[in-house]
Amino acid sequence: MIVCSLMYFFQHRFVYYPVKAHVAVPSEAGVPWEDIFFTTIDNVKLHGWYMTEGNAPFTILFMHGNAGNISHRTMFYRKFISMKYFNVFAFDYRGYGKSKGKPTEKGTYLDALAAYNWLTKTKKIRPESIIIYGRSLGGAVAAQLATQVPAGGLILDSTFTSLNDVASRVFRFLPVRLISRYSYNTLGRIQDIKSPVLIFHSPVDDLISFSHASKLHGKFGDRATLVKTCGDHLNGFLGCEAVYTEGLRTFIVNIVKSRPVFKKLNVL
Repeated sequence: MIVCSLMYFFQHRFVYYPVKAHVAVPSEAGVPWEDIFFTTIDNVKLHGWYMTEGNAPFTILFMHGNAGNISHRTMFYRKFISMKYFNVFAFDYRGYGKSKGKPTEKGTYLDALAAYNWLTKTKKIRPESIIIYGRSLGGAVAAQLATQVPAGGLILDSTFTSLNDVASRVFRFLPVRLISRYSYNTLGRIQDIKSPVLIFHSPVDDLISFSHASKLHGKFGDRATLVKTCGDHLNGFLGCEAVYTEGLRTFIVNIVKSRPVFKKLNVL
């Protein structure tokens, strides 16, 4: 009983691992960038990086996982920019990096919506040119955003079906579903997502098993493509970069082929 009570009241410490200090900036990875500050509808000031080089036809709205901050993901930004298809807007949830506030599930959803609104309203980027990208816990945030707004596509990278599904495996001795105050139910969002979907996941992911990707893919059906990466949860992208790159390229090519508005883009 005591253990359950402690888990109930302190479970946020098991969900969020924010780091305030930055460990790098995009220019160290050869990526041009600018600091961006924007505000959510509940008046929380957030920070992000807008990265662009040339006239890329798409913009990736990048949502990171539950630990660290945007400065721990520069290898992703370098990859995206190097492909010439993408600009990138990466932001920190409230409580992470230079963003104010304290992370909550509802808060992360509001943060993602505010980032999307900055792209569409401040930068005047067309919704069909935005690729919503979520990694790990960020995938659940990305899926929620994809139910609210139009976008060119959705990418779920190493994402779980729900946070409770992960916690039930880690804390087998606890009635997780009875005491959980968090949902992050990616699987439950699928029926409301209209965008094309790409799923990246490693069969040997040591934190979120490949079965999560299989269930998500099965629920999406023909609307989604599943690409198997390799390596553990943190290094699945780095372990087989060629597979990852080809998966991204094919996803974008298919989007261009399916949307008349992109016919003139030189990405084929």
